[in-house]
Amino acid sequence: MQRISSSLSSSSSWTLQVSVTLSYLLLILLLLQLLPIATLAFSVGIQTTVDNVLVTDSTSRSIRSICSSSSGTNVMRRGASSIPTYSKVPTSRTTIQSSSRLFDSSSASSTTDLSMNSSTNYNHNHNSNNNNTRDLEKGEERKDVSNGKHHVLSLQDDDAKKRAYRQQTPHSGRHFLPSHPAYHFNSSTRSNETKKGTLRQRISKFKQQSKNLILSKLPISRRHAYRNKHKRFMEGWYYRITLPEENVSFAFIFSIEDPNYKKTKKSHGNLLSLAAVQVMGPNDEYVVQADKDHSKFWASDTQQAFGCTFESSSASSSSASSSSSSSSLHPVIDPEHFHTTVHTGFQMLPTRLQGKVNGHDGSLGGVLKGQGIPRTCEFDMTIRPLSGWGNDQDDNQKSTAGWLASFSVFEPHWQITLADARATGYATWNGKRYDFKNVPFYAEKNWGGAFPSKWYWVQCNSFEGFTCPEGSCRLSLTAGGGIRKIPFGKTEELGMVCVHLNGVFYEAVPWTGEMEWNVDPWGSWSFSAKCTSGERLFEVEVMAKCEEEGVVLRAPTPDLGLAYFCRDSFYANVELSLYEIDWDKDQRKYVRGNAILDKVKSIARTGAVEIGGGPYWNPWKGKSKMKEPLKTLVKLPYMLQK
Repeated sequence: MQRISSSLSSSSSWTLQVSVTLSYLLLILLLLQLLPIATLAFSVGIQTTVDNVLVTDSTSRSIRSICSSSSGTNVMRRGASSIPTYSKVPTSRTTIQSSSRLFDSSSASSTTDLSMNSSTNYNHNHNSNNNNTRDLEKGEERKDVSNGKHHVLSLQDDDAKKRAYRQQTPHSGRHFLPSHPAYHFNSSTRSNETKKGTLRQRISKFKQQSKNLILSKLPISRRHAYRNKHKRFMEGWYYRITLPEENVSFAFIFSIEDPNYKKTKKSHGNLLSLAAVQVMGPNDEYVVQADKDHSKFWASDTQQAFGCTFESSSASSSSASSSSSSSSLHPVIDPEHFHTTVHTGFQMLPTRLQGKVNGHDGSLGGVLKGQGIPRTCEFDMTIRPLSGWGNDQDDNQKSTAGWLASFSVFEPHWQITLADARATGYATWNGKRYDFKNVPFYAEKNWGGAFPSKWYWVQCNSFEGFTCPEGSCRLSLTAGGGIRKIPFGKTEELGMVCVHLNGVFYEAVPWTGEMEWNVDPWGSWSFSAKCTSGERLFEVEVMAKCEEEGVVLRAPTPDLGLAYFCRDSFYANVELSLYEIDWDKDQRKYVRGNAILDKVKSIARTGAVEIGGGPYWNPWKGKSKMKEPLKTLVKLPYMLQK
């Protein structure tokens, strides 16, 4: 017995040592985020030196603005706001700047995917006489070679004080290593002055990020999850609009797989590399278009802006014939000239979504050209954000998966970038045009090796009595969960239910409380959750029912690439209840209090539901079980709020 007791004691001690070691490792990762603070003073000194050099060097030059100011003014919910302005950049490959210079900003928080404006504010410089302009602030030289037909633009920073939100939603920028020719920049062609400008730009960005770490409640890293060119990687963006009066919804799904991928003996090489768009429309039908040439896909590093030109229009192609072969692969296109420049493709700017899809029926055949029955879709809309992910009044928007999502800890990653917004524009589906104004809009993104092996999802922001066009009375629900990977080859089953009610965020996640789900193979989704940590305590219940069969969609998979892997429908009825909870000393547990929302229903059949992966032979019942020490680390900011 003594030996057994000694053995058990030794085993327990070894387990404790392993747990402590893992905790230390994760704490070290956290401390690495605070490293820039220690060098803030040093960076300020260098910045001053560089400023002096640049000012001296530029005194003999006349500085001209490359962007015209906006002529229109919009009154916003929190004052005037303007979206990032745009300026023309050359289409010649020798003068297109690298990604860090084409889209970089002086601050990670100075550009946002939550800017609010209309299409009238998309301005560019029409002064054809200014063929050689220099942006000293960004330290880069641009030559205007546009002939009026080839409209290529560069994203500029916006005034942070005029934005609707003070900080963009975390992880809204790209995470992949791009292969678009716009990112291929020959450093030997750069002048000394350009190099100085780049140094100033990088130091300025580093300085601002260091300040953000000091001022913010929680340091949110802008580092990317993907740096390994030999590892499978995908990144996808999902946008949904709901037209309650027509009982029609559209989902625009864009993805890039294995960009800049290097072939090895153990890898798939470029076999799974793909740039694709899937559009789900009326009657749960969908169209798909894809291209194996992933270099046609571009994306911003600091904001939610990306696009892909599958094929340029004949006018645009002829105007660019004198340029290099890569010039037809546009990085950013003037929204006002998108439809004349692009024959097929898409583009997402912070508040503008456009596309011309000439593909085929996604439910049949493959994804490449000529592999199915032809189908078309065209869309153009402006977006007015209302809620990101968090309270509207918060300084920082939240990471959907917690602050550890800044690291390559979880697989895959998930971020809701717009829980609620309003869209105005049109969508043409196989020849039928739908015009809409101030309809519900929702946005999210995923990135990582592939989608989870099994998951579920429910979304709705079209509830009865909560679809005011101006957004004064609004309600949005996002619920989802699944099996995700964590370090050391482990997995965990998690779920969450989150609600945005008139700008107030109710977050029931595994690290703030508990959540249970009961999901049928198809037709029924039931969730119940409690939040027992943080600034507000509550209980939430969700019931979703769908009588339609839905449609089988494609999703990124580890071995097959973009393959049939999930089932979706936009014709679900959703019921939502939200209650306050209080601690009962006698019962020693939380008990339900006043009702905040009592069985609020979605507008008839406008909820979105999904199941993915599998197998789904039987109902899936589960309870969130987040493993330690990850749970404690992610929960730390909520513990500090108490």
